Amino acid sequence: MNKRYSVRITKERNWYIARRSEPEVTSQGKTPRAARANLREAVELYLETWGAKTMENGSRTTDN
Repeated sequence: MNKRYSVRITKERNWYIARRSEPEVTSQGKTPRAARANLREAVELYLETWGAKTMENGSRTTDN
């Protein structure tokens, strides 16, 4: 099942900054599309490292 989340993309100097609040992850790119793609990868890495439970209760525990 795919979920949709809000992402805020802002331009800061020569970079586009993509921020997502749940989980709290930030990335950047030279274009809005690149920033969004980089954010998607950063969220995947975050979830691999900390696990999906962090989104449920806010604490950083892994499934291991």
